[in-house]
Amino acid sequence: MPTHDGTSKRACCMFPFLYQGNPQHRCTRAELGYRWCATSANYDSDKQWGFCSGCFLCYGGNSNGNCCHFPFIYGGKMYTTCTTQDETRPWCATTYNYDVDKQWGYCGGEETSLVRRYKLLRFATSSTSFQKTRIRP
Repeated sequence: MPTHDGTSKRACCMFPFLYQGNPQHRCTRAELGYRWCATSANYDSDKQWGFCSGCFLCYGGNSNGNCCHFPFIYGGKMYTTCTTQDETRPWCATTYNYDVDKQWGYCGGEETSLVRRYKLLRFATSSTSFQKTRIRP
């Protein structure tokens, strides 16, 4: 998925990527509070990143309101949309392989705004700390 802002000029997310020595398999909210991803395999050394595009949010389950991950594997089968397989309500995995990670949630809706009260203007690219600046409407 193409990113926006950050240091990567709309490059696509690369999964998995290393962040603080740990592999990340989806967009993260670490440090920023807003979903972002690395656009190289090793954020720790390259510092290349961007904000993730809108996502299909889920609720309930065990994924704490993360985004659905499409496609995902469940029961050895690949799904490209929410499913009602083994559930009465549509659900999705929030990682690529539910069979391994067991992370899921009920399908919710499209995230409409990554930044509600803050617009992010500039970011330090020389450290792992991101800087944010508040913009008054």
